[in-house]
Parts: sequence; C-alpha cells; structure tokens
Amino acid sequence: MANGWLTVDHYRADIELAVQAIARELREGTIALFLGAGVSVSMGLPDCAALVQLCREDAKLPALPSPLTSELMRRGMEEVEKTLSDGTRYRELVANCLYRNVRGEDHMLSQPLLIALGALTMKSRRGSVREVVTFNFDDVLERYLHLHGVVHHSIWRLRALRPEADVNVYHPNGYLPFCEESGDPSDRLFFSQYSYDERTGDPLDPWKPFTDNLFVTKVMLFVGLSCHDPVLGAWLVSVQKETEPQRPTGFWLLGPDDDDPRSEEFLMPRNVAPIRLKSYNDYPRFLLRVCQEAARG
Repeated sequence: MANGWLTVDHYRADIELAVQAIARELREGTIALFLGAGVSVSMGLPDCAALVQLCREDAKLPALPSPLTSELMRRGMEEVEKTLSDGTRYRELVANCLYRNVRGEDHMLSQPLLIALGALTMKSRRGSVREVVTFNFDDVLERYLHLHGVVHHSIWRLRALRPEADVNVYHPNGYLPFCEESGDPSDRLFFSQYSYDERTGDPLDPWKPFTDNLFVTKVMLFVGLSCHDPVLGAWLVSVQKETEPQRPTGFWLLGPDDDDPRSEEFLMPRNVAPIRLKSYNDYPRFLLRVCQEAARG
C-alpha cells in the first residue's frame, strides 16, 4: 500500500473499500466522472446499438445483424455518413434519432441515477466533482444541472474561451443538445469508423493530451460505459506508467448484465478497479453512499 492506496484487486473484492477510497478523493477534489450511454437510457434515449439502427433506418439503409459489435456499429455509421454526404444533414439525422422518444423534465427529476450524479457534482463542503467527461452526444446531465441552478459549461472544442463554471462537461465525441440553454452543437461527430480512424491518425488531436492529463491528475469514476471502446482502452494504457505507484487510474461500475468475463480482464491490466454491483438499481445507491461517506469526513 502506498499513500493509502490498495491494488485494483483489493477494490474489486471489497466494495466497501472502494466506497471509502472514492469518498476520500471526493473530499480532496480529485474525482472526475466518465459517463456513457447507460446514464441517458432512463430518459428515453437509445443506447449506442439502438441509435445506430435508428440512424440506418432513417437513412434508408438495412438494419445491421445482431449482436452489434463496436466495430460493426462504427462501420454501419460510416455508411450512414457516406449516404447523406452532408455533415449538417448527418448531424441532424443523428439528433432526430437520439431524441425521438426523449422524456420531459418531470421524469428527469425522478430518476435515481441522475439524482446521484447531481449529488456528486453539486457544490458541497464534503467535496464535489467539477470535471465530467461523457461519450454521449446528449445534454441530459446539463439539463438536470440547469434545473437545479448549477452553473455548467458544455465543452466539445478544447481550444476555445471557457467561462468559469461549477461543472465542466466535456464531449470528446461531439455534442447534440436538445435545449438551446445547453449550448451550441458541435460541428463534428466521432461516431463512424472513418471519424475514429481520422482521430487516431491525428497526432495533433487535443483530446488525447487532455485525457492523459485528466487520468493522471484525477481518479476516474466510470459509469454507464462499455468496456469495448477502442479509443478509451488506448487512453488508459497510455497513462499507466505516469500514474503514481499503486494508485488506480479509476473505478468502473459494472452491472449484472456485464457478465462478459472480458470486462474484468480488460479493466484490471489497465489499472482500473471493476466494481460489480448486483443490480443497475444499485448504481445510484453506490454513488450516494460515496457522498455520505465523504460527508462523514
């Protein structure tokens, strides 16, 4: 043990140890959130696979065979992008499919996971999360923060003026807000295979050094993400040698449906502690327990 840290295997085996460690870092202000599509599904938004199929349907392309791998989804979206051949039309189609069944604000206020994420990000003497990275295109978190009067800033372009905010929400894959109050949409989406290849091959892509610095200076808490994103996996590997000894890069919440053994096999060598919960309903309880433990000091 170094500086109060245990190995990722210790945290995988004992959830209470993980709660205490994350709460300690929340008090110190060194926790950052990394969110995926699982956060927005409760608001009627599709998960990644469903969004791809909806986009292909609207683009008059045949549905992809199941099960959808991440590579198949990216190649499927490359066909959509080529079919439309216009960036604005492409982004509008994705936005229309994304928000087709979106639910209203009353529903939002009753969602346990949003409530728990809001608790983590709202200012408190016990500490709060100020940096959120989301792979989602949507503004669900921003809308929830806006309802509570939390000053937030949605960031999809790193090299731009950035006003002071309580919470910065970063969208490295692009941004398609539902409400004008959530800011302007991005001029690019990273969703297709071509766009992923373009990013990977760009030595000047600003998101790589940004995430490298975030992973080294913060402890990441991953919520609602798939373990099979190729960009995220590469980012995690690249910072392992720079992270202080025995300190996990982060903690990754896994639910009962994440029964693919590759999930833990993927995370642990990348210095991320997998936290397997019995039910997705336990996600909010886990996050609120972190807040409560942090408040105890």
